[in-house]
Amino acid sequence: MPTISFQVGESAFDRFMFLSKQAGQPMENLLNNAFGECMNELEDFLEAKAILASNEPVFTLQEVEKMLGLEGRV
Repeated sequence: MPTISFQVGESAFDRFMFLSKQAGQPMENLLNNAFGECMNELEDFLEAKAILASNEPVFTLQEVEKMLGLEGRV
């Protein structure tokens, strides 16, 4: 598995150590999960940004329900 190395502040390191002990999981697992979640959030953000930049119409759930005659049923 590829390795990524970076420096963190002492308080972030201490927080991860504390959380690792509290969760009963190795810090590597917590960091891997946190990194994966961060990547998911970044992908969602970039996708939303691209959609907004496309100038396509954007509708709320309520607007779609109304257009489909489903208002108050869902």
